Amino acid sequence: MEVKGTIFKINEVEKFQSGFEKQTIVLNTGGQYPQFLPIEFVNKSIAHLDSIKIGDRVEVSINLQGREWTNNRQETKYIVSLTGWRINRQQAVQSQSQSTVHQTQNVQRDSFIPNNNGEDLPF
Repeated sequence: MEVKGTIFKINEVEKFQSGFEKQTIVLNTGGQYPQFLPIEFVNKSIAHLDSIKIGDRVEVSINLQGREWTNNRQETKYIVSLTGWRINRQQAVQSQSQSTVHQTQNVQRDSFIPNNNGEDLPF
């Protein structure tokens, strides 16, 4: 699965006593309803982040992972995480084809607005 966006934040590498390491980036998907997605890179995959900077447009290959966790009060929680395993820098400029798609979507959406002169009832 891939997700595209702009690098919003890059956390420091976290190292654990077990030898496990992870580094989290936050990806802003942009658009009308932007999402800020924390994506973890673990162990050897952290090296993919060496040349990435805040503000870079990227496409990240991810695995969607879910797990069950029970706390001290015996309440079960479900946790979802995004684990990155590849990251590619994208062009910073929006392509003409993407711009055309957005313009077409706006025209199609506007074409369904009824003429509100009292004669066109929506039912």
